[in-house]
Amino acid sequence: MTGPTTPQSKNETTSTIDPLIERGVSKKQIDDAMNYLSTNNVYDIIQSVTSSLIYSRPDDPKEFVIKKLEEMRNTKIRGNSIPQYSRDNLVALFRIFDVASRGFITIDQYHSAMFDIGAKDYNKIPSGWATSKISMETFIEEATISLSRL
Repeated sequence: MTGPTTPQSKNETTSTIDPLIERGVSKKQIDDAMNYLSTNNVYDIIQSVTSSLIYSRPDDPKEFVIKKLEEMRNTKIRGNSIPQYSRDNLVALFRIFDVASRGFITIDQYHSAMFDIGAKDYNKIPSGWATSKISMETFIEEATISLSRL
């Protein structure tokens, strides 16, 4: 999944807000809604569910989303971090980026993959960054650490 999960620029925010203002929604209402979404990590939840949905491509997407949200709720109730990707999922993602099967991805591909899984607080200079050759094990380790922080 590519693209920002929240508005990143003034133009992007303005283009999102303008139609609401035209419909009579006040700036305060918009600010309150944006604050609510941010405070409650709604963007992260939607990105996680959407990424999982795209990766898994289930026959029944509605049922998949319901189960994913229930899994997230139950995990949070137990006090654990939310598992978003298994090792097999991360291996598959690495292989998508390593199209030539070289056994490594570039630093730019690494950053893109981290973005795709919703990792925000991840190691920006992992082992192999200087040569722009990030191994599968390094990617999986860094992704797992980052996802455990969500």
